[in-house]
Amino acid sequence: MDRVRSCSHPGCGGSVATLLTYEYAGRTVWLLDPRAAVDGAMGLCAAHAESFSPPVGWVLDDRRLPTIGLQSSIAV
Repeated sequence: MDRVRSCSHPGCGGSVATLLTYEYAGRTVWLLDPRAAVDGAMGLCAAHAESFSPPVGWVLDDRRLPTIGLQSSIAV
């Protein structure tokens, strides 16, 4: 797959943080981890991925991996 490098939102061009794909017949939209190998997926930057909402009557299936923040080490 040719990797998507910039956000597909018109005029954005930010770096891809999420992949978006959909199935029209099933009225389902998926948000995927950017490392997923999916043909035809569109890339979204973090801001556009967080503000994305599917069309009315469609289902959003968010399959992105959770982000775990780094914690400072605890001295013993």
